[in-house]
Amino acid sequence: MAKPTSIRFCVLPENAEQAVAYLAERGYPPIRVERDDEGLAVLILPAVSDDQLFALGQAVPLHLSAKVAIAGALPPFSYTE
Repeated sequence: MAKPTSIRFCVLPENAEQAVAYLAERGYPPIRVERDDEGLAVLILPAVSDDQLFALGQAVPLHLSAKVAIAGALPPFSYTE
């Protein structure tokens, strides 16, 4: 069984306070905020069980994410025919 690991969510430094409040309101307050090598604020969230992972994913403020396009060339949640 894998060791539980914390979850990292990156935002621009000017959005860190808003992202922390957003997550805290939804029951997932970060345990700390760090800076990465690119100058982004990295919110460190505690490890959650597999059962809680979906709820945490729904609680994350994607609109504040600093890495919105990291998954590919198309914006997330876009639809093409």
